[in-house]
Amino acid sequence: MNSPRRRRAANTSARLLELGMLAPAVAGSRLARMALEGASPSARGRSELFAMVLEKQVAFAQAWSAVWTEAMRMQMQFGMSWMRSVPTAAQTARIADAGLRRMTAQALAPVHRRVLANARRLR
Repeated sequence: MNSPRRRRAANTSARLLELGMLAPAVAGSRLARMALEGASPSARGRSELFAMVLEKQVAFAQAWSAVWTEAMRMQMQFGMSWMRSVPTAAQTARIADAGLRRMTAQALAPVHRRVLANARRLR
């Protein structure tokens, strides 16, 4: 049976792969729609452009917040380990590695959600 760490790593890798496959399709679909709309887009086209910009800002803010929260959690965990005893280099490396993996997964989640939703909607 896979350990939680391996499942999490596999899940993050799968999300990155899915993101790499779907993001170009979403971008291509949107660029094609923009080209068809021309220089003066319809109300629906303007709404889509506005949503496209806004969703990127929201996803970035959510990802940044998740990274910041995880960094604070990692610092607190490291501080608590110093209160118990001085951690070894290996323990410090494990704490840092686990924190960075969680940061990556947390930062990827809002972007992945948006790309999946857009891919479904634009099909």
